[in-house]
Formats: sequence, structure tokens, C-alpha cells
Amino acid sequence: LDLNDWFKRWQKLKQEKQITAEALEVPIVNMVLGYAGTCDLIGSYMGQPAILDIKSGHYGKRAGHQMMAYKRAYESMTGQASDMRLVGLSLPWNKEMNTFLYEHEDFVWTSFRAAFHLWKDFNFTRLKKMGWKYLLVQKSEIIANRELALACALTTVS
Repeated sequence: LDLNDWFKRWQKLKQEKQITAEALEVPIVNMVLGYAGTCDLIGSYMGQPAILDIKSGHYGKRAGHQMMAYKRAYESMTGQASDMRLVGLSLPWNKEMNTFLYEHEDFVWTSFRAAFHLWKDFNFTRLKKMGWKYLLVQKSEIIANRELALACALTTVS
């Protein structure tokens, strides 16, 4: 493990892709749907505003759901739509570093919401006992979303 080599490769990637950071480890919350997380980096990519997620190994397509959730939460917090791009940063210690730009945001958001509805469905009784105030959707509506969730799950399996 050569930290100097890793740092040089990171500096090169930052320069080539024009990556800048405005904020790191940003707490994000969507008070409408009731989820939260910590966004790795808010900044820019190729001169455009971006939410960037860092992985130290392989960067898979499914991480886009997490980033899309961050974007919608950010929009919920600021009260305005965002043109922020969703960018995955793969920064392994001993392999080539690269980026992954998510372009199918509508699909990713739909499949995230479907998965979130399934999670609520599977945990409905426990969440209700906890008095989770974000359990606004009736169970019948969650069940109605199962077909959408399953369709999304089947199309994301590769």
C-alpha cells in the first residue's frame, strides 16, 4: 500500500474530472418520506453541481439509488429542484480510479421509492408500534406498490 501513489492518482482524477468539494459528510434528511443519511461530498463534477459518493472498491450501478435519495432529500431540505449530477467515485487503493455518472434519474428514483415502500411493508407492524410518524402511507397503498417494486427489482437485476 503506497499512500503517495494513491494520493497522486486521486489528484490526477480530481484535475481531469474537475472535481471540487464544497461540503463533506453532509447530513441529509427527507422529512416528507422520513429517511436520512450522510452524503459523502457535495461539490462539482466537470464544472456542474454534483452529489458525489466515494467507494474504496468497485462502484456498482445500485449505489445510484442511495445518491438519488440524497438528491431528493437535499431538494426537500432546500425547497427547490436541483440540477445536481449524481457521480460515483471509485477510489481503490491498488487499481485504476474512475467515475460513474448516473443519467437515468427518474428510473432510479422510482425504484428507490418502490424499495422504500417494500421496506415499510415488511416492517409495518414494528414501525406502527414505534409510532414512526413517517408511516403516512396506508398499508393498502404500500401493497398496491408491490407490483411496481417487483417490476423495478426485476429490471435492475443484471
